[in-house]
Amino acid sequence: MEAAWVRMLRFAVASTVEGADAALAEPPCWQATVTAQERRRPDLAVLRIRPHEPDPYRAGQFAAVWSPLLPQAWRHYSPASAPAPDG
Repeated sequence: MEAAWVRMLRFAVASTVEGADAALAEPPCWQATVTAQERRRPDLAVLRIRPHEPDPYRAGQFAAVWSPLLPQAWRHYSPASAPAPDG
């Protein structure tokens, strides 16, 4: 049992380090402009944004988003689709 835990911990640490190393080339955040907003329900809005620089989108990601209108009021969004061909 101990050997299994040690293998799992080594795997977890190696994965964390690998992810951190890969993220070093990316900026810590991406700025974007909201180009459209559509209210679908009282608790659901569709936002269309244009990032100021390329965003390396991967399916299943979440994005923590905030607005200068409400500083430090972070909301978590799940992008519904990859960027359009024009970014």
